[in-house]
Amino acid sequence: RVIMGLWPLVSSGYGRQMYARVTTMDADLDRIPLESDWTGRELFDTVCRIIGLREIWYFGLQYTNKKEIPCWLQMDKKISKQDVSKSGESTLQFLFLVKFFPEEAEDELIQDLTRHLFFLQLKESILSGELHCQPEAAVLLASFALQAMYGDCNDEMEAELLDKFLPKSVIAQFDLSNDLWWERLRKWWSNNLGMASEEAEMEYLRVAQDLEMYGIQYYPIWNKRNTKMLLGISAMGVGVYEGNNKLNPRPFFSWNEIKKIHFKNKKFSLKTKDHLDISFQAFDASINMSILDLCVGTHNLYLRRRQEELLEVQQMKAQAVQLRLKRKEENERRVMEREERETLKRELVEKEMELADAQMRIIRTEDKLKNLEDAAMHSGHETAYLSQRASEAEAECIRLKHSQRQLEDAMRSEVDLYSHMRNSSNENRPQYTSHLMLNETNSWSMNGGPLSATVSYHQLMRSAEEEQHEQIKSLHSLANSALLSPHMQAASLQPPPDPVAQSMATQDLHVIKANLESTRMQYNERSKSLKDRLSEFRVQIEGLKRDDYVPSENDLAHEQNVQNGCIDRLTTLRMSCRGTTKSRIHEMDAK
Repeated sequence: RVIMGLWPLVSSGYGRQMYARVTTMDADLDRIPLESDWTGRELFDTVCRIIGLREIWYFGLQYTNKKEIPCWLQMDKKISKQDVSKSGESTLQFLFLVKFFPEEAEDELIQDLTRHLFFLQLKESILSGELHCQPEAAVLLASFALQAMYGDCNDEMEAELLDKFLPKSVIAQFDLSNDLWWERLRKWWSNNLGMASEEAEMEYLRVAQDLEMYGIQYYPIWNKRNTKMLLGISAMGVGVYEGNNKLNPRPFFSWNEIKKIHFKNKKFSLKTKDHLDISFQAFDASINMSILDLCVGTHNLYLRRRQEELLEVQQMKAQAVQLRLKRKEENERRVMEREERETLKRELVEKEMELADAQMRIIRTEDKLKNLEDAAMHSGHETAYLSQRASEAEAECIRLKHSQRQLEDAMRSEVDLYSHMRNSSNENRPQYTSHLMLNETNSWSMNGGPLSATVSYHQLMRSAEEEQHEQIKSLHSLANSALLSPHMQAASLQPPPDPVAQSMATQDLHVIKANLESTRMQYNERSKSLKDRLSEFRVQIEGLKRDDYVPSENDLAHEQNVQNGCIDRLTTLRMSCRGTTKSRIHEMDAK
């Protein structure tokens, strides 16, 4: 991102107009006009105003002098009097970097912009190898960087971007392809699900500040015996390093032991509270002012942390607390919304499955209904047939009754005629009709017929009537059953009650219990010790190291520190700070 100069300025001299190009960790401030009498402070304040930075005491402007040595721009000295190299004929190049590091980033950094600039600079230092980082910590830091820059884990990252998050020195140590590295990175990245970008950056700083080389700026020096060493200036104190080992100072002096800092005749002298001198000389005179500026500024910040905070700092912290609380509420709201979305997605899937099941039940019910309708139609035909049969039976009964009455009338007429003829006839005179009737009567009696007497005739008629009534009753019963069956079948077609409505309350209860259990499990997982996770990962990848890899001196020093129980920067410094001040000064001068 390139930001042009925001206002035109005219040089007070007659020479060519000069410009400054300042590169920050996330922007380029291009062509800032410079006055010929500007000091470093005026340019620094201009840059801070442009980017909106308020915690200015952590930062500085760095340039490369004509000897290609990085130096810090002196705030109280004119820019034209300092050995700043030019880019072209009229542009001066500067880097806007962290100059003074805090002891605890979480407690001291206030602004989001300040934290973000720290994050970007530490990330760049680790990727470039300037800040040594062991493999397990590098993977953890990469997971926080991915969370801060891209949010929750996704599968859209390209394996070619691996060196944007892992140092090449770490990748070269192990026999792993880019895809396998990404697989491990995604596993750690997924542990940061739901973490906000600001929180991920702060987690990055928490891990990075435990690295042995965190916040240390190294300068080559000579001791009293003109032995070349490295002077390491940090927020905790001043360390002296031998050779290429930048992890273990031999010895280390805390700022608490140092009372004053002097520079005279190209020599530095750090006065201790025991009235002892820690003396050394810079390897190159061009870095004398940078060393002095760093020592004085870092010592002042060390003392200021242990005093009452300024009113401006208190106000900034109060505003930051309110902003963080607001951001925390927003983050919790986003988490709740995400959980609600996940719950709704699960419920939607369940409802879709229930809908599909209901549709299948509807199809089956429709098939049953169609079968029942066919059966009802068939039953209707049978009912009509049985009704017709019942009507025919009733007609037959009526006909039989009519025939019976006719027969009874005829029989009574014959009986009356026979009685009349018997009383009025002569016994000697044969009667054809009476003999015929007697003969017929005798023949019926011999055959066991019902007309052998008047009682037998009535019994026959009663039996016939009962048989006809039973037949008619059976026909009516069959017809009524056929007529009633469609109504009974229609009643049987009523669908069963929907089980979804009955189980809704039970499902809601199960969902609530599942959400509570999920929240509890996530809390337990996030409460695991970070050091245990790193140790486990270290064991996992230890067997994947290349056989032909040659460890650097810093790698060997870190392994030695781990074996000695120095697992972070503070324990390493405490180990190097053992002994009296006098004995450590003697150790430094004796080399």
